[in-house]
Amino acid sequence: SMDGILDKVHEAGLTLKAGCGIGYEFSTLRPRGAYVSGAGAYTSGPLSFMDIYDRMCFTVSSAGGRRGAQMATFEVAHPDVMEFVRAKREDGRLRQFNLSLLITDEFMEAVKSDGEWPLSFPISEKEAGEHDLTDEDNVMWRDWPTTEGYVTNDQGMVACRVYKQVRAKGLWDVIMSSTYDYAEPGFILIDRVNEMNNNWFCENIRATNPCVTADTWVHTASGPRQVHQLLDKPVLLRIDGTDHMTTEAGFFKTATKQVVKLRTKEGFEVRLTEDHKVRKITRLTRYVNETQWCEAGKLLPGDRVLLNDHRGNPEWQGAHTWEVGFLVGLLLGDGSLESDAAVLLAWQPAKVSNGP
Repeated sequence: SMDGILDKVHEAGLTLKAGCGIGYEFSTLRPRGAYVSGAGAYTSGPLSFMDIYDRMCFTVSSAGGRRGAQMATFEVAHPDVMEFVRAKREDGRLRQFNLSLLITDEFMEAVKSDGEWPLSFPISEKEAGEHDLTDEDNVMWRDWPTTEGYVTNDQGMVACRVYKQVRAKGLWDVIMSSTYDYAEPGFILIDRVNEMNNNWFCENIRATNPCVTADTWVHTASGPRQVHQLLDKPVLLRIDGTDHMTTEAGFFKTATKQVVKLRTKEGFEVRLTEDHKVRKITRLTRYVNETQWCEAGKLLPGDRVLLNDHRGNPEWQGAHTWEVGFLVGLLLGDGSLESDAAVLLAWQPAKVSNGP
């Protein structure tokens, strides 16, 4: 509904303002040209609403704060799938999104057999009288992320109007050509994802976000922790000196993938997937620090990246004091261990002694 779409724009703006990433599925929106009886008009389609989210994300990022990544997914059987595949061929369109198609096992079988592929969308309860639900050429029954307001059968499947049939291999070729030429859309085997999902009984995954490795260090309100220590539980994360609570699931395992290593000349290091976005500095002066999100796999030697700023909130509750930590820092920094003593080097005006 229009209320739902605009309400989610509001939620997304606040989420992105906090520096978080969002995965959306847009193929639950009616295709372009579908009649909207409540408005007495025809819808402009999912891509036009994606433009709204895209501009909202750009506006949040241009305000100078930390911006999160956006992932948009789209069902391969949606009538507007070809428009989604070709979206980024338009100069400047949807540049605040990563795009990925939800590829089903059924579609892959149609590609292998060089069969026809139906593009369809659910029939609402208000439209049920306009369609012959027994007409197999124009109506098909499918699983759908939601059944509210749609015509369903005893198995919980949704009646869908077939808009047209396309050759599966032809659609496949368009997808592959666009991915090769423009690096998008991506490719999610959504049936396999849900088959391997340990929470299959209570959720249906329809979108994703980029990943880090299990040994990645993150800052929490209780101090630095590795991701594998935080799996499957809520975590209070510290980002730029501010605490943010995760969902009840916290961090969770998604897959085993190839990773890249990002190392700065100052010695900071992190391993992450190639599609994980980091903040690349595009302009740095005495007064301006401008950044843009860049996939880790596309960084080049010499690029500058922005790290979390914890100088304003550096302390955690622990077994030792700030003074003990400062003393250890002097030893690990410029100090050394001799056979009979620990040598600490401190510049004026700092003076530290471990005895009278």
